[in-house]
Amino acid sequence: MTEYRGARVTKIIRSAVVLTLLAAAAGCAGSAAKVDTRSGGGAGDAAMFAGTWEGTFDASDFSGEMGITLVYESGSYSGSLMARVMDEELWSDIEDFKHEGAEFSCYTFMSDADVYIKGKVEGNRMSGTFQVFVGGEQADEGAFSFEKKK
Repeated sequence: MTEYRGARVTKIIRSAVVLTLLAAAAGCAGSAAKVDTRSGGGAGDAAMFAGTWEGTFDASDFSGEMGITLVYESGSYSGSLMARVMDEELWSDIEDFKHEGAEFSCYTFMSDADVYIKGKVEGNRMSGTFQVFVGGEQADEGAFSFEKKK
């Protein structure tokens, strides 16, 4: 019984960390973070990331729903990311958004976790991977896949 509860607690903590990672992929509603788009591509390339993207993510031990909204104005992005796991919904700010052509990367900090995200846009699809670090140690990793809704 103790092992089961310990495993359940570990899974919940890991879920929270991954959820934090996913939320790091975008920004927090209400505190729009500016992101740098100067690392490559022109305005046409940058605008391809703008919109509302919704889909799923899969991590080592669990999966869930995730969504990102990105707004492109005056050469920079603001946005939010939402991740839903085990009936919990988390939001986070996007930081250090960079892109070159259709590929992008960004960072977020959520619930004491550093989350690094890399992805690519192909038409109305966005997909990629993420890594979650807690205290400098990798805690989890996974993949995401979104479809553009707006």
